[in-house]
Amino acid sequence: MSANFEDAPKFFPIFHGKYSDFNLDWFIDIGAIVVSSMTVTAIYPLIELAIFGGILYLKRARDQKTFFIERIPFKTQKQTITQYFDLYAGPAYQIHYKYSYINNICFVAFMYGPGIPVLFPIGLLGLINLYIAERWSVAKYYQMPPNISEKLNEACIRDILWSPIFYYGIGFWMFSNRQIFENVVEPIDFSNSVVRYGHTFKSIFERIYPGDPLIIFMIVHLIACLASNTSIQKKLYNPETLQLLKTNNNKHGNYYSSLSLADKMWFQAEEEFLRKRYGIERIAQARIDKMMKTPPGDKTMTRVPFYDMLANQKYRFMF
Repeated sequence: MSANFEDAPKFFPIFHGKYSDFNLDWFIDIGAIVVSSMTVTAIYPLIELAIFGGILYLKRARDQKTFFIERIPFKTQKQTITQYFDLYAGPAYQIHYKYSYINNICFVAFMYGPGIPVLFPIGLLGLINLYIAERWSVAKYYQMPPNISEKLNEACIRDILWSPIFYYGIGFWMFSNRQIFENVVEPIDFSNSVVRYGHTFKSIFERIYPGDPLIIFMIVHLIACLASNTSIQKKLYNPETLQLLKTNNNKHGNYYSSLSLADKMWFQAEEEFLRKRYGIERIAQARIDKMMKTPPGDKTMTRVPFYDMLANQKYRFMF
């Protein structure tokens, strides 16, 4: 923010910047940078999809020697399954970047929104563009994303709930600006001196300003966020919840009943291949027969239910 507070401690270098308050020069310098960077961020999901999606499309068109791409195996020039997979499966879905993008949009909009309200429609545009790009990308561009529970969404929402606190704090400081509401400007000794407006941590409590209600809202919102997080932690770690989790875990049954039919067939086929090709027997035939005869339970394990690293498709294509 390039702030320069008159009564800020010297061991806080971030409070000894160029501007002593939100004046005209700050909006022309810092405010313009914030708006321009926010605008680029808002349209970045579409730009990213157009650039990287276009590059991937051209690579596939080059492989099939046509711009009318059809995902037919015999039209490819790749010699191995791994090469074909790398080209046509698409990149891995990096969900943590999406959450950080949403947090960045929300926090920047709320932090500078009191003085630059145009950031709110720009932020809304960014979230809409992200939604459009992700809806198309998950279906057509990325690999199938991993199974994700609602816990990540709930954690992201809890983080975003802290963003209005920045709105209240910055808004309180902006709307108690003495230059705007009292026309106070202190004289300077030199042309390169920092212009002061008598706006200090002490002066904001000497009279009533339009921004005073915001500090009350900030305190109430802060207490609500802290209370919400405390109640969630108590709900997660109380004895009743832990006992419920333990009871649910006991409903999974044994290992064989937790395997789906497809996983059992995959494991059996791999064992037969190793025996015929290399003469390796990893598991006794009696255990394989027991595994195949055990019916699946109410809940089965998803993704990779084995300790074998190469059972994971991503690891297998890396070797």
